Amino acid sequence: MILFISCEKKTDSLNNIFEKFELKKIKSISLQDLNLNAEFSYLFSLKFIDDLLIISDNNSDFHMKIADLKNKNTRNFVQIGRGPNEIGSQGYSYTTDIAENKLYITGENKCLVYSIAKLKRGNDDPIGLLNIKLNEESFMHKIYIGGNYVFGSLIQNRFGLYNFVNKKLIKKYEYDLGPLLNQCMFSKHPTRNQIAFLEIKNASLGVVSYDSIDFKLHEKKWWKSKSKEVGDGVDNIEIIPSKERRTAFISHAISEKYIYSLYSGKKINYLSPYDALQSNKIYVFDWEGNPIKRFELDKEVRSIAIDEKNNILYAGAIGEDGELSLVKFELE
Repeated sequence: MILFISCEKKTDSLNNIFEKFELKKIKSISLQDLNLNAEFSYLFSLKFIDDLLIISDNNSDFHMKIADLKNKNTRNFVQIGRGPNEIGSQGYSYTTDIAENKLYITGENKCLVYSIAKLKRGNDDPIGLLNIKLNEESFMHKIYIGGNYVFGSLIQNRFGLYNFVNKKLIKKYEYDLGPLLNQCMFSKHPTRNQIAFLEIKNASLGVVSYDSIDFKLHEKKWWKSKSKEVGDGVDNIEIIPSKERRTAFISHAISEKYIYSLYSGKKINYLSPYDALQSNKIYVFDWEGNPIKRFELDKEVRSIAIDEKNNILYAGAIGEDGELSLVKFELE
């Protein structure tokens, strides 16, 4: 007796959705003239601000770098330390206020405020300091979103909105898989009270709309992690990885119109885990979470930033020799 067994090939539901959109292939342009004075170690994330690339790329003394696209140079930025103009080494985030032309670097319990106009002139001194005395045990990751508010992901709840003046915390929404398996990246809309989030281990993208007293979530999900999270949900948490474990979103960039995502969808090869943390797929969504368009880069990158006015995508790329560098792509 002969048995014929049909094996259904597993597909990526997010990839399937974007297949109906025209695929535009674009070639990279080297920014070697910006890299001459800089040795990049990570290129974790990028943000484009008015001829400047703010780069998360720490070394022993500094958390970040600034690539000046107009003057063609790269310099270290935000010193590591406990001083008044320094940020400790336990993590930070950065956001911008387009209306006020300011950059905010949020660390453990304070936020440094910078003038973008002064940064363009090479003056890297903060113009202000916000003291954020909150319970660091509550937030896994947070961003300053303007006014007196910090937004982030919590240990016990998916999201929290914290007023660091009256010390009031609004927390909402339960985890589907647990805090480690639902880690995400945040970016505030340039002008509206909205925050985009993209999950790293699940194909989930959403928008949080907020005001001073509440926030609400609009989310779209395509697939979830196959891994499991065990422990008490507070201190002793451990991830049991699945053989089918994949990486979803690696990096993102936002504009007033769109959310640009660098999407992986690759299974994690534990012999070479960083392969899943780079991709050449750019998936674009609107602020309702609807798919809009897609691009295919001629090389894999690990972080992106967008200059939508000039239709330029900036990226941190890994060369065949393992060297990290900045490149750009002309989208139109």
